[in-house]
Amino acid sequence: MSVASPCVNVCRMSTITGWCEGCYRTIDEIRAWRRLDDDGKQTILEVIEDRRREIASGRFAPAGGPA
Repeated sequence: MSVASPCVNVCRMSTITGWCEGCYRTIDEIRAWRRLDDDGKQTILEVIEDRRREIASGRFAPAGGPA
């Protein structure tokens, strides 16, 4: 099985979060994607889902900012 990339062709890095505004990956996660096995890719997808929930719930606070 091959895990599909979460890329949605909105490639813009947020200066607040450090995540891509389209797929919620960090630049390091984007760079590593092709080298990862399916388990590694699935782990990133789970982290991305946590990030989406954090943003949607309003709990996100940038590093160094108020919680």
